Amino acid sequence: MPTLLLRFPGRRYHATPWGHHVNEGQIEWPPSPWRLLRALLATGYAKRHWPAEGPPEVTRSLITKLASVLPNYRLPNAVGAHSRHYMPLARFKNGREDTTLVFDTWAKIDDGTLGVRWDVALTAEETEEFAALAHHLGYLGRSESWIEAELLDDDSESGFDVRPGEARDCPGPGWEQVSLLAPLPTEAYEGWRVTALAQALAATGIDLDKKKHSAPERKKLDAATRTIPVDLIACLQVDTAWLHKLGWSQPPGSQKLLYWRRKDSLESAAPKQRRRVMTAEPIPCMLLTLSSASGNRGNLPRVERTLPQGELLHRALLANAHREGGHSIALSGCDNDGKPLTTPHQHAHLLHLDLDSDGHLDHVLIWAPMGLDAHAQAAIRAT
Repeated sequence: MPTLLLRFPGRRYHATPWGHHVNEGQIEWPPSPWRLLRALLATGYAKRHWPAEGPPEVTRSLITKLASVLPNYRLPNAVGAHSRHYMPLARFKNGREDTTLVFDTWAKIDDGTLGVRWDVALTAEETEEFAALAHHLGYLGRSESWIEAELLDDDSESGFDVRPGEARDCPGPGWEQVSLLAPLPTEAYEGWRVTALAQALAATGIDLDKKKHSAPERKKLDAATRTIPVDLIACLQVDTAWLHKLGWSQPPGSQKLLYWRRKDSLESAAPKQRRRVMTAEPIPCMLLTLSSASGNRGNLPRVERTLPQGELLHRALLANAHREGGHSIALSGCDNDGKPLTTPHQHAHLLHLDLDSDGHLDHVLIWAPMGLDAHAQAAIRAT
C-alpha cells in the first residue's frame, strides 16, 4: 500500500479547515485528503512543468485511484499554537490608525512524522510518479508549512489508527471526531455531474431539443456547461475565485467526512517532556565550525567579540541540554542540585579560534578535563 511520510522541518503546520474563517483558530489536523491531492497536482505544475492542458495520463490515473479510497493517518504529537497580529486598515479612527485583529494559528510539530496510507494497488509507473511528486513537495497548507515527503510502498508499519467512521464506529473512550474534506470517487462524481449538468442547462431556459441554436444561445449554454467541471481532476484544480464567482459553498466533487482521532492528537498545551536516557562514553573535546548562511566568511564574528560570543554559546548549550531533557555537569559547572562544583575547573572550556588568521572567529573548541558526558554531546550537536 502506498504510504506517504511527511516531516515538518519548520516544526509548523498551517491549515484552516474548509468552511472556517482563519480567525476561528481552527487547525485542519490531519490534513484532509482533498488538500493532499490538490498539493500533488500543484507540485506537478510548479516543479514538473506540466502543460496547461493538464497532468499526464499516468498522473490522472494515480489521482483517480487515490481519490477512490479514504486514507488512514498516523499522527505525530502536535500542539495547537497561535499568535495575534493587529493589521493596519489604511484608515484612521479617532486620530489613530485603525487596525483589525488577526489570529495566526498553527500546529506545532517537533520531530514527529505524519503518515498517510491509501489502501489501493498502484502500477509501477503510478508508484514512480507518486514518488517523484512526493520528492518535490515543498509545503502543505500555507507556504510556511515546509515539508519533506517520502513515499513508501510498505504496509508493515503500524499506528495508522486515524480512520473515517460514523458515531457508531467510535473506537472507545478518549477519541473524538473531526470533519475533513475528501474527493468523491470518480464513478460517484460522474453520476452527480450528469444530473447537475442537466439542471444547469435547463436553468438557461433554452429549448435543448432544438436542432440549431443561435450564437447567443450557444454562448449561454457553453457558460452553463463550464459551471460543472468535466471530471474529478478538474474539480481538484478549481480556485477560490471561481468558486466565489459561481456561488459554490463547497468545491464540486468533494464531500465532508468524519474521521476518528485521539483527543490528545492536537493538545492545547505543551506536552510534558520525556526525560531521555542517554548513554555515551565521555570524550575530552568537540570542535564546532562556524559558518554563515551566505557562505561569506566576512560575516563571521570578529575576534574582538570572543567573550560575548562565548557567553551566547554557553547559554545556547545549557538551553539545548535542558531541551534534551537532561542536565550536563560538564557544561554547567554545577552538580545535579544546581550547586557550583568546588573542584578546580574541570568542566567545559569554550575556546574560540581563528585558524585562518583573518580576524574572524571560525571554530570553537569545547574542551572539558572531566570529559563531555552524553547530555553535553547531545546539546553540542543540537547547536
